[in-house]
Amino acid sequence: MTKDSPSMDFDGVKQHFDEELARARRELGTVNIAVFGNTGVGKSTLLNAVFGVELAATGTGDSVTDHIQYHGREGEPLGIFDTPGFEIGGAERTLLREITQMFADNRKRPIAERIHVVWFVENAQGHRFVDSSAAIVSHLASFGVPVMLILTRVRKTPAGTLTRATTELVDSIRARGLPTTPSGEVFTVNALADEELGDPAHGLTELLDATFRAVPTEVHDALTAAQRLDLERKRRAARAIVNRFALTSAAAGATPIPFADLALVTAAVTRMFAQISAAYGVPIQKRQLAKLAAAVLVTGGAAGATSAAVVKMSAKQIAKLTAGKALMASGRLVPVMNVVIAAAAGASAAVVAKSAGHAWARVCEHMLTHPRSVEGDGIDPAAIEVFAEDFGRRSRT
Repeated sequence: MTKDSPSMDFDGVKQHFDEELARARRELGTVNIAVFGNTGVGKSTLLNAVFGVELAATGTGDSVTDHIQYHGREGEPLGIFDTPGFEIGGAERTLLREITQMFADNRKRPIAERIHVVWFVENAQGHRFVDSSAAIVSHLASFGVPVMLILTRVRKTPAGTLTRATTELVDSIRARGLPTTPSGEVFTVNALADEELGDPAHGLTELLDATFRAVPTEVHDALTAAQRLDLERKRRAARAIVNRFALTSAAAGATPIPFADLALVTAAVTRMFAQISAAYGVPIQKRQLAKLAAAVLVTGGAAGATSAAVVKMSAKQIAKLTAGKALMASGRLVPVMNVVIAAAAGASAAVVAKSAGHAWARVCEHMLTHPRSVEGDGIDPAAIEVFAEDFGRRSRT
């Protein structure tokens, strides 16, 4: 084991995963969205539906101007500029000045730190779009940033079409010829389904797809990680990461992998896990995610094992596997889900990397679709089972 190689034990892998996850998140960058609109138009509901973000839960953001705040932290894929408690009607001059002030600073920043798109949100139930709102939209667009105009709480007829009132509102907005992105487009969405009234959620995927087209390509990876609507985008990102690591492993790996190289294999797979986790934007405490990664990498899922126990257990399991004996632990057959053990048992580095990467992507997806599994400081046993089933199947084939 070289000086730069992390330890293969539980604590060593946890520490290495923490470091790699922080690096992966920094490299992913941040997509910054400015959200304008009066209080009560549905901004928070919209952000929660698309990104799983509740601004009220994040507390007060960093002050950009007297009325504009920024919500975001280093290493997070999403940053939100917001105007909490500010009413546009009757106070647009103040907001226009503050927008000018905000963009004066914005222009000095590198592209990765600028505002990448503006969502201007109106409540369709108000059935009107006033001159002051139009002035704000035009002023925002004058700074060269794409401005998307969104009507929220849009109800549809039983036939799935817009109501007459909404259609008239959309037509009246388009008639103003505002410099929106795409040109003249008005997005109609309902972010929260109402089962009692029979109103389904709609329009969110179209809004997300248009946002991808509007923002610079440099922040597409961050937007993919931040959004919660399109899992297929996350899967494609994860597959690209897995294929890259598998290709590298195939070029450098031997079969079977020499015992001295197991630490290097573990380090590479840990790095891959971290990059996949960042690509999925898993909303989980870093400490908990690191525990889970270490558990599936070196302990066969024994999340509570101590470092000394892991070293002893792994040594015994590797010896049995390399001798071709059945693997038993605590009186039961242990599936070959431990990445270190699979590598020592004769699998090529490429097979180990690809099998482990795809299985870890399934774990990330499980945690996104089962948000309660990421609560607290423990490890969800179901996540361990997801990895065990998928890694075992892939590594056998």
